Amino acid sequence: EERFWEPLNTPVLAPEGGIDCIIHTVVDVTDRVLSDTALSRAEGLLRIAGRLARIGGWSVEVATGTVIWSDEVCAIHEVGPGTEVSLEQAIAFHAPEYREQVRSAVQACMTDGTPYDEEREILTAKGNRRWVRAIGEAVRDAQGRIVRVQGAFQDITPLKHSEAGQLRLLERTVARLRDLVVITEAGPIDPPGPRIVFVNRAFEERTGWSAAEAIGQTPRILQGPGTDRATLDRIRAAMASARPIHVELINYTRAGEPFWIELDLVPLADETGTLSHGVAVQRDITTRKREEALRAFETAVFSLIAAGAPLGDVLSTILGTGEDLSAGSLASFVLLDEDGMHMRP
Repeated sequence: EERFWEPLNTPVLAPEGGIDCIIHTVVDVTDRVLSDTALSRAEGLLRIAGRLARIGGWSVEVATGTVIWSDEVCAIHEVGPGTEVSLEQAIAFHAPEYREQVRSAVQACMTDGTPYDEEREILTAKGNRRWVRAIGEAVRDAQGRIVRVQGAFQDITPLKHSEAGQLRLLERTVARLRDLVVITEAGPIDPPGPRIVFVNRAFEERTGWSAAEAIGQTPRILQGPGTDRATLDRIRAAMASARPIHVELINYTRAGEPFWIELDLVPLADETGTLSHGVAVQRDITTRKREEALRAFETAVFSLIAAGAPLGDVLSTILGTGEDLSAGSLASFVLLDEDGMHMRP
């Protein structure tokens, strides 16, 4: 069995001041050496994992504001290993639109111990823009006082580029769908309602609303006098309980033209399970509805005639159906006498 020993030489002084003898002892340090070796290996593996995952550690002392970056965090910022920065300098590495958010998150963690996990963009020392994920949490002393904030810092730029590519592909695909696609925020459920964040080309062509005009509005811009209130209440209840729903209702174009749609509304949740958006796919079924109404009309008229109904009842049915099929119009019949010159009473 291989063992490790640490020699210790202790001189013993003679009365006249010289060295009388040396006591030589050895200490078995096998456990310590093996432990140090394992720790060194673990640290080496951790550094390799950090480089592969592009993740490192950081900390800031509350009392002094001293910031410590691991070598990997330095590499993400494209500065040399061991680079020293102040807290404000560290914040200044973030893109301008994120700096106040970063400052608030760190301050809340220092003051109240509020942890955070955020995605932001930084500008490296070489001017490169990178997406990062920053995690921070408070460290307390024995008395419960916050003495340090520490956490992890990861370069997620490749992931963001991949997500952006997938999003562009999705947008191109959705843009070419013949169905109308509307994506809204999840809330508020109550008026003014969730805002529209995306519409596809089919939506623009059918409704007359351009994407620039529709985004920021609510789906209420598509509603009108013929939009069924009970159906809207069902949609609202489904969104409030994060349930998908399938309905048919009347929408209106920007010019006020009504059209029937078959609506499939699906709620979307983010990575935390929180409802974030609603995706509505709308299919124009106006032609189908018109054909259904015509078939019902024919059936009703023939039934009235077969039953010997008065002419007035037959004509009323015909007029009512004509008005329904031509929204906003009124219809009437004029009965002439036998010579075709005078109206019959």
